[in-house]
Amino acid sequence: MWQLDAVQALRRDWMAANTSDRTTCYPIYADRLEGLGVENVDLILSADVPPPKMTTSTRDTADRPASPPNREQRRLVCTLAEILTDPAALAPPVAVVPRLAWAGRVTLLAAREKGGKSTLATAAAAMVSKDRGSWLDDTTVHGDVLWVGLEEHTSDLAARMVGYGATPNRIFIISSLATESDPLGQIHAEARSLRPALIVVDTLAALVEATGARPESGAASAWTPFMTSLTRIARDTDAAVVLLHHARKSDGKYRDSSAIGANVDVIIEMQEEKEPDVRTLHVKARWKVGDYTVKLVGERYDLVSGESSVEERILRFITSHRGCAMRALRENVGARADDVKTTVHALIERGVVVNKGNAAAMSLYVASAEGAPDHNAEGASPPQHELPIGVVPSGESLPAGSGTTPRMGSDADSDREVEFVIGVSQRNEVAP
Repeated sequence: MWQLDAVQALRRDWMAANTSDRTTCYPIYADRLEGLGVENVDLILSADVPPPKMTTSTRDTADRPASPPNREQRRLVCTLAEILTDPAALAPPVAVVPRLAWAGRVTLLAAREKGGKSTLATAAAAMVSKDRGSWLDDTTVHGDVLWVGLEEHTSDLAARMVGYGATPNRIFIISSLATESDPLGQIHAEARSLRPALIVVDTLAALVEATGARPESGAASAWTPFMTSLTRIARDTDAAVVLLHHARKSDGKYRDSSAIGANVDVIIEMQEEKEPDVRTLHVKARWKVGDYTVKLVGERYDLVSGESSVEERILRFITSHRGCAMRALRENVGARADDVKTTVHALIERGVVVNKGNAAAMSLYVASAEGAPDHNAEGASPPQHELPIGVVPSGESLPAGSGTTPRMGSDADSDREVEFVIGVSQRNEVAP
């Protein structure tokens, strides 16, 4: 029954579209009908053929009392209770790239031509390919990247990736879809096979062109099935999908149909600032994500302004309060208790945070960088840079010959009583 209803709905949409939209969107409608088991697609999409009706056998089946559903078969509906059996159902989306890309979600990143969207996306992709990649004072999820690059030369992309330190065998590139009869289906198949953490499409316009569909700018009925197919890739593979798109010259908003924005989870419109290499990103999302400004500094992006993410605030607190418990984080991070709990467990699972306690009484530490001494280890001395220049913990003696006179005070960044010592550096060397 539901297949028949879906076929009828597609036919109604098709008949309502104008002639030009039918021409451009034929491959998309044909693909969806074939997926519903329709063998003669042309017959269904012909204006001269009446819409499909239920056969006698189908009607008889529909009139019979429904048999109990087979739980092993995929059902069209599920209850809210069934959804809530998943512990992650109410958790915030996992940020594959903080502030930019989320697992199972689609982000539209729009900017003017040569406005830096490909550069920003390349830097983010490179960090995902690296173990514990650093991104805007935060960390990315580690995994493979599928890059659908249909506009620029592959050598230019390779040079950028290498410049940002990408792990080569973690970056998978589709540079052309010209020989594919079903480009979207092929991308979906590759995503199922690779299971990448991040998929980048550069650009949305080039991908539309590759499918042979050329919808008019404001034709929502033509854009909707195309965007729905891209969303299905994200939901099916749990990959974070980022679509690079062009922005209008007049106001910097994304081009073409409103159906594009309606069918993504996040819209980010990137604006150039007067200062070189500075970009402000205006964000609209299905959950709270604030606007922010970044600056390209050498081979990295720095966060210039914007509210810190929950993950970033948690890491900052643990760094300054080593061995803290979950309760301390909930009371001081300034986020929902469930969000704090979920983020902490995700950080532990990723190896970014270590719990040296147990599930009931956590003792949390930030994992040491690879190859660096583990200052969190028992018996290890704390790192020399923990206190500001000229500050030593209360009760510790000063180095002989320092020639300084201590005075009592308090350190604004620490809850320990400290002594301020004029002329003593971080390494307890006498300042010149």
